[in-house]
Amino acid sequence: IKYYKIFTDGSCYNGKSRTLARAGWGVHYAQHSVHNRAEALRGPVQTSYRAEVRALLHVVRNVAVPSVVMIDCKGVVDTFNKMVDAKELEDGTLKEDDLWELIFQAVQGMPEDFILARWMPSHLS
Repeated sequence: IKYYKIFTDGSCYNGKSRTLARAGWGVHYAQHSVHNRAEALRGPVQTSYRAEVRALLHVVRNVAVPSVVMIDCKGVVDTFNKMVDAKELEDGTLKEDDLWELIFQAVQGMPEDFILARWMPSHLS
């Protein structure tokens, strides 16, 4: 299988302040691609982790070809891979479980190994 490589990221400004925190997420398919996205995270919970999960949700909802999603948050990669391997979601134990439930629903009908998640280091110079 040939895989298309997709990059995601989430970030948060003023993350230590619950009232001032503002998060956003992005998905990069290719330079100048019309499918690249960058958006503010909606909702009252503004964290970089939630933004990372939201970026992954965008990918699983829209992916049309076998893909490897490159993510710099090891927790998101590990949770996604565990969920895909087990073919089940840990009820009530996940942070941001509302988003994880949507991700789980999206991948349930996909062929095995259609979408993979891999960790990559972040903030390299």
